Amino acid sequence: MTSALRDLIETFDRDTRVIQGWDETAPGALLSPADGMPARRLLERHYGAEYEERIAEAAEFLGDVYRGRRPVYQLREALSVGDFPLLFADVIDRQLLAAYQAPAFRWQAYTRQATVSDFRTVKRFRIDGGDDILNAIGAGAPYPEADLDEVEFNYAVAKYGRDIPVFFETLINDDLQAFQDLPARLARAVQLSEARFLTALYIDASGPHASFYTAGNLNIVPTNPVLTATALGDAIELMAAQRNPKTSEPIMVRPSVLVVPPALEVTALSIVRSQLLIGQGASAGVVPALNILPEYQLDVVVDPYIPVIASTANGNTSWFLFSAPSVGGAALELGVLRGHENPELMVSVAAFQSVGGGADVMGLDARDSRTYRVRKVFGGTRLDPRMTVGSNGSGS
Repeated sequence: MTSALRDLIETFDRDTRVIQGWDETAPGALLSPADGMPARRLLERHYGAEYEERIAEAAEFLGDVYRGRRPVYQLREALSVGDFPLLFADVIDRQLLAAYQAPAFRWQAYTRQATVSDFRTVKRFRIDGGDDILNAIGAGAPYPEADLDEVEFNYAVAKYGRDIPVFFETLINDDLQAFQDLPARLARAVQLSEARFLTALYIDASGPHASFYTAGNLNIVPTNPVLTATALGDAIELMAAQRNPKTSEPIMVRPSVLVVPPALEVTALSIVRSQLLIGQGASAGVVPALNILPEYQLDVVVDPYIPVIASTANGNTSWFLFSAPSVGGAALELGVLRGHENPELMVSVAAFQSVGGGADVMGLDARDSRTYRVRKVFGGTRLDPRMTVGSNGSGS
């Protein structure tokens, strides 16, 4: 029970002298914030001649709650701001709403994770060549030399963060303890920031990133089909057909993760988990067909930032296959600063101490506030486009 509510109960639960004949000079008498009108005349003007009866009833009810004769929930149900707007506006019907929960992002399933030493640009290399078919060599003939092609990728990490100052007055008035979850909120901000950054590596305003999913990279599913079992089968075949650009030899890419926006989650799960398909091929709608897609054991990952970033078109229809970053190459990389891999949550320390030598027990800084801070250092880049295929789902 708040101190404000307790004060009201004690004010109204006085003896009958106060209720029946309001003592306007008493220390507990209420005054209008607007013009200093004594409470008796103020309530009489608002409620009419029945105000004394209503106040007496309220006082008895509040007194029972205060003494434990009635449960507190009856007070919440019986009284509302509309009943006594001037007396209870800041006491009744106050609650702290729960914070939004961040989704369980799973970009690690299709993204290479790395650590970097500092803020300088880091380089990643891919070597193509040297692994094509060997030539037969005659007796005494020289061994042929292989040419290697080097592909370079680079990026630099950046620092991201936020401060939330909570001033002394706010901390004192925080009877709902609304600021206890600030560290959790800041940690959630890091989670959201990394996820959005990662999504923007393979998504642009119109769906699959135009510089990553190209005809030259052979990673656009033909005709950009909507997500169906047939289309997913075509995507798997396209991925399996990828060749080493230097040697033209197959690289045996196997899909591991199907990434979809929230609008396609149910469709994706029904495709990869159903044992039978209805409405496939010439016998559509008549004879169920065996669904072999569960054999691939694709992991369905929902990326809620796909429609956020693809805000112009195809945000709810784009879908993608990725290989596992632990097997062969990776399509994407997210790097974090070594020694600072996790979100760093901090709170300010006391800027002053009492004259007697003790530190400020509230830990307030020079602005007379308690400041919460979060810091995270990360960056990333697109790597090998052969490790993914995608469709914008437009059908064209």
